[in-house]
Order: sequence, then C-alpha cells, then structure tokens
Amino acid sequence: MKNAISARHMQVLKAAVLLAVSVNVLPLCADETSDRTLTIVTWEDYFSPDVLDAFAKANGVKVEVLSFEDDDELFAYLQDEPGKYDVAVVSDTVLTELVKLKLLASMDKAGMLNFRNMSARFLNRDYDPGNQFSIPYTWGTIGLGVNREHVSQASIADNSWSILWDPAFAGKVGLQASPSELLYAGLKVAGHSLNSADDADLQQAKEKLLALRSQSPRYLDPAAVRDQLASGEIWVAQIYSGDAAFAAGQNPQIAYVLPKEGGRLWIDNFCIPKSSKRQSLAQAFINYMLEPSASGQNTNYIRFANPSDGANAFILPEILKDPGVYPSEAALASYEFAASPSDASDTERRRRIMNETWAVLNQPQSPSE
Repeated sequence: MKNAISARHMQVLKAAVLLAVSVNVLPLCADETSDRTLTIVTWEDYFSPDVLDAFAKANGVKVEVLSFEDDDELFAYLQDEPGKYDVAVVSDTVLTELVKLKLLASMDKAGMLNFRNMSARFLNRDYDPGNQFSIPYTWGTIGLGVNREHVSQASIADNSWSILWDPAFAGKVGLQASPSELLYAGLKVAGHSLNSADDADLQQAKEKLLALRSQSPRYLDPAAVRDQLASGEIWVAQIYSGDAAFAAGQNPQIAYVLPKEGGRLWIDNFCIPKSSKRQSLAQAFINYMLEPSASGQNTNYIRFANPSDGANAFILPEILKDPGVYPSEAALASYEFAASPSDASDTERRRRIMNETWAVLNQPQSPSE
C-alpha cells in the first residue's frame, strides 16, 4: 500500500537527494562468507524502500527483507533457520527471551559511530541493560484508531478503550491478532496495570475480552489493521501509533486516540542473530540506519517515532508535531512499558490467561451467541 503513495515520496524527495550525497557508511569488513546479501526479518512494510536501496547501492550489496506476523513466528525463524537472517527487528517484550536463548550477538557499539545520535531516554532499558544486544529502531504507543465519518465526536472525546465494546460498532472493530496486546487492553480497560499478575485482575481482564465476541471483531496483523482502517472496512481499531499516522495520511477521517486508561509504550530494536554469517555487514547496516539523514527519511516513510535526536532535522514537521506519533509527557502519564514478571508463577499465570482467552476469541462464533 505504501508503494502507491507518490505524494509522500514527493514530499521527501529533497531528503532523499541529501541522503544520497551525504550519508556516511561504515567501511565493510570481510565477513565469514562471500555472499553479500543482507537478509532482514521484520514487521511488514517497516522500512523505506528508498533507504534500503541507497544502502545497497552505496555498499554494492543486495538487501532482502522478509516479514513476520507475530513474535512466535519470529522465534521460529531465528531458531529453525540459523544463519539465514542478519538483522532482526525485535520488540522490547521478547528481547529478553531471545537473549536467554542465546540467539543474539553482542553489538559492537564502539565501531558504530552513529550510535551517538540516540536519545538517552531509550537506552539502557531493563530488557537490555547497556544495550549489549539491541539498538532502538522505533518507539511508540498502541491505542485507538477511529473513523470520524462513522464515530461521533462524543465517543472520540471519551477517549476510552471501552469504545471497542460499543454495540454501535459491531462488525466494524479491528483488533490485534496478539494474545498479549489483547490482554494489555483488557487489563487497562478494567482499571489495572498492564503488568498485573494478580489473579483477580487477570480474570477480570479475561471476562472483559470474552465479552468482545458479541462485537464480531476482526483479529488482524498490524498492517491489515492499518489498511482496513484507512479503507473504511473497520471503523474502530486497536492500532499502533505509526500505523494510525499512516492510515490518517490515506484517509483524513482517521484519528488516533490515546485512551485515558493508558496502554503500552514500546520500543522496537535492531538486533543481530548470533548465527548470522554476515555480522560486519549487519553492523554497517544498523550504523547506516542511525545516520541522521537516512534515519529521518526512513521515519518520513514509516511514520513511527524515531529514538534518534539527530534525525529530527530530517523528519517532516507534520510528523514531529503529530501528537499521536510524538505524544506529550502528560498524554503518556498512564502509559507503561511491559515488564517481565520476576516470579515464574506470575509469568505462567499471565500466559495461561492469555492462551485461554485467545483460544476462545479465535473460535468461530456460533449463530446463537
């Protein structure tokens, strides 16, 4: 869908020209293989094709991008096909587990000169102290996308997750096909922390989510949520901030709302699989993506918030000023990062509730329900 947006490409043409003539690229070291194909595994449509092409041409390599639909699929890729992937885009919620499984290589930040452009706010997080295995790529929130053509201003102004349960939107609700994201929303609408492991809180969230079945919602991958909201197929959606910004660029009736109950604040990260045979090429690519002009141009395409301070000079003003992409501190006050429970029993309790809930939600609904 993004490839069809000629207007946006025209907007960033100046930045693209500047990128082509000014970007600094690390010299490529000899890898363990002569294969000069960099293979990236990431969420669908998560890089600017122009930026990828510029890197490939500047370094005389080929860039191959493969996508996954959920974290389980990413785990399967990295475990079942060792050596195939050179760069992985990994969410903060699963990075710790990948490190425990020894699937990630350590980052050579000393040789990554553009690392200095990163905002300290997004570094040294609990999931990767010292950023030994990860470099932030994007950050944002997950909230509500609404179509103002079909949703009243009063409903939008209420800015609550409860809109997903409004019978007025039955059959027009889009939800993330992610057990964890659904649980976060269920906990928040019930008035709890998304990190709660309290059994009563989890049961209340489960009951809330099971009640969604009467809405006949669509469970979709992030790109499908974005596209169906933009096209008008769905009117209310649980959506990532950058996807909402993109949908609004396609349909001016789309608005993004940060629910008053709060939600999840997240960071997606660059990582290098330990099994990669082209680790120096992977390091060079990540360094390239942290260069301000390349990083800014990429943001202009994907519309997700950028953790690089240096990129701001190259990001379109309309994106920097969009409160859905770059929310105020006040708007983020009720938002949380997802944390891994310190107690194994808490982890198991949350996983059980997620799986039980998803097993019911993912079943076809009978006509009598």
